[in-house]
Amino acid sequence: MDTRRGSDKAPLSLFSFQDIVTSLSGIMILVVMLFIVEASKLKETPLPPPGAVDRTEEIKNFRSQLMQLQVRAKAVRDAQTAQTLKDRQKALETRISDLMEKLTPLREQNDRLANEIASIATARAVLRQEIKNKQETESIRFLPGPGRKTPVLIVCSGVDFQCSRLSPTMGSKVFSAAARGELNQYIGQNINPARQCLVFMLKPSSASYASGLIKRWQNAGYDVGWDALEEEKRINLGLE
Repeated sequence: MDTRRGSDKAPLSLFSFQDIVTSLSGIMILVVMLFIVEASKLKETPLPPPGAVDRTEEIKNFRSQLMQLQVRAKAVRDAQTAQTLKDRQKALETRISDLMEKLTPLREQNDRLANEIASIATARAVLRQEIKNKQETESIRFLPGPGRKTPVLIVCSGVDFQCSRLSPTMGSKVFSAAARGELNQYIGQNINPARQCLVFMLKPSSASYASGLIKRWQNAGYDVGWDALEEEKRINLGLE
């Protein structure tokens, strides 16, 4: 009875112990493999050959000297660049000075021209006022009549002079405005103040010289009359 009862008990199982041993073995294998991988990644430091001299300090000195040379080279380049900029600045200052010297006479000439233009404008205004006053106070003779002098009509502009004697047998003559001397010579040689008179038709462009021209022939003993003529107007004498 007792033996039979003993055989009814469950047998001893080692399955859990085997699981623990297997797990520990796997963990150990995994750790070993990780160590091997990490060790393979590490670079081995080569050992110096026998009898080798340690040059570490010399290398440090060479590197220090190299850095100093690089600093000096940079300083030299900066100095050369600064000198080049100074030379360029000096050249520009010299150029500006030369241009200012050339500009000074141009400014003086411009001032003179401005003064001349102002004088011409003033003379033109005075002449226009004189012509207007003469129109109101005097009559200008154009056509010859009994006992009168024959008018010589002179149209004055900034381009030319048109000199015409109002006679069926006399034509007209044209002089350039620059040839005022030829006009004066022609009047002096061909116009007789005892039998002829001068009538100036003045365009605005003749304002710079008209007053002097009129006074010249008045002082020479000629009977002189004048009137204003628009710049675009043209007198057709019908003598051609």
